[in-house]
Amino acid sequence: MLISFSFANWMSFRDRTEFSMIANDNRKHSKRLSKIRGGIKLLPLASIYGGNASGKSNFCKALKYAKKLIVNGNKTENLTNTIPYRLKEDCLTAPTVFEFVLLVDTKIYEFSFSLNSSKIIEEKLIEHSNSGDEIVLYHRENSNMRFADHDAKFDAEHFKHIFKGTRDNRLFLTNSVDQKATYFKAIYDWFRDSLMVFEPDDKMGLEEYQKYFKSSTNIHMVYEELGRLLNQFDTGISNVALQEMKLKDSPLSDLIDESDLYALEENAAINMPNGWFLTRQKGDLVLKKAVTCHQGEDGTNVEFDIMQESDGSRRLFAILPTLFDLLPENLSKVYVIDEIDRSIHTLLTKELLKMYLDSCGSKSRSQLILSTHDVVLMDSKIFRCDEMWVTERNFDGSSTLYSFNEYKDIWKEKNIQKKYLDGRFGGIPRFFIQET
Repeated sequence: MLISFSFANWMSFRDRTEFSMIANDNRKHSKRLSKIRGGIKLLPLASIYGGNASGKSNFCKALKYAKKLIVNGNKTENLTNTIPYRLKEDCLTAPTVFEFVLLVDTKIYEFSFSLNSSKIIEEKLIEHSNSGDEIVLYHRENSNMRFADHDAKFDAEHFKHIFKGTRDNRLFLTNSVDQKATYFKAIYDWFRDSLMVFEPDDKMGLEEYQKYFKSSTNIHMVYEELGRLLNQFDTGISNVALQEMKLKDSPLSDLIDESDLYALEENAAINMPNGWFLTRQKGDLVLKKAVTCHQGEDGTNVEFDIMQESDGSRRLFAILPTLFDLLPENLSKVYVIDEIDRSIHTLLTKELLKMYLDSCGSKSRSQLILSTHDVVLMDSKIFRCDEMWVTERNFDGSSTLYSFNEYKDIWKEKNIQKKYLDGRFGGIPRFFIQET
């Protein structure tokens, strides 16, 4: 789970900005809070509001950039591709900073790094022990590295050797996993497998659908549930069906050299043009594709390509598998969705969020972080005040991010939407119209 995320000198965020998923002491909707060690209670959801160009998307991009740097590293030598704040000259050469506090399994870690355009300046991994002590597992400062010697299983000499082979623009965490060292792999795996960040134009749902191809039973059950919900949400879709054909019998066979796919494992799936998935089943390469079904006037099902559906229906088709992934109590996922309300009616968006929140409890380990322009979602009957955040662009061009929780007694407000639109909490567009 994500406990907190801090960053500085990133895109429109000049100053250090802290985002926290730690719940306050308010008892409202307290049953859905996740309880972790030390009496800490974590929020299952955070929603970020704000005017256009206020910084909402830049916040999401910060998480996406950090994940990509950690998981994939940099392919180009001597570059980090960071994007510092540009409206103040000093910031162009100052380091960009990212700091995460995470719950990984039952342990709490603090992972941070700073970098400029060409190299990693500092990198640190701290474990917070059950007794409250902080154990610095390693601390990198430019070309120097210090390791903690607290575990008999930890081979410091081996990791020193790995560090010597770590490029200046590459994180040690990334390189250690690439070198098959497993000591820090749980932290790396959290970024790779648990943190999912989607920008508005990303193909959401692809990875979630691929997981279900491991079992033909699972994928049919997923599509059955997907069709049920799409029908429930008044899209006109009666159900979702799955088309299948062997690659050799399809028009795509002329475009694909099967010898290039010999390494495709059984039941693995890769994305293909026009909405098809390619998978291997019992040795055969099989194409699968979801189609929507509408009831014809004679009562029979008429199949449609998903691209023939409305933008809103396609957006729901993408978001729903993400929701499926958040619901199981025993899974740990953090989904970050920029502009979750794009092309979706406000009542549908609210229903999706209520469905997710109703599934959350003290043992839940999944979280949803979203940005939105939809102030109808700013409903204190559904959300806690510490689950609502605002980004605002200051007059100097920099962005700030703050929680409604910072306003005293805001939980007593009966109409937060009106107060927000009246400008009491900031984060709304300012209009500068010249009279002619």
